[in-house]
Amino acid sequence: VSQSDSRGFSLMEVLVAMMVLGIAFSTLFGLISGSMRNVNRLQEHEKITRMAQMKLNELTLQMNQGVSPALSGSFDSKYRWQGRLDPVSVDVGPDIKPGYSLFRVRLSVLWSVRDDENEFALETITWQPHPRESES
Repeated sequence: VSQSDSRGFSLMEVLVAMMVLGIAFSTLFGLISGSMRNVNRLQEHEKITRMAQMKLNELTLQMNQGVSPALSGSFDSKYRWQGRLDPVSVDVGPDIKPGYSLFRVRLSVLWSVRDDENEFALETITWQPHPRESES
């Protein structure tokens, strides 16, 4: 049997194929790992957004009911929040006295990651009724 009639792969061809597969798999696993890190980061961002929206809704509802809300607190051991109320002036005319005041409500969610302080903020404008004057 002559060598030109032999079939199959040489040892060198097998080694080169294994090397190409190894490089392809290591690249693929690196991409998957990076994608998983991005998914975890996006899940945390969505969690923070949801917590901030719920707290902002709570503050807005309290103000609409005439209650002065607390302006700081924590969601859990990692995330805390701070609120700020800034009056918004509305020019309605000298003879008109609205029964409410407008406020800009800013809510910040704060957390630390590896000694870095992070902040996510939402804001809205809402109203708060004036306290009712006692009728005489």
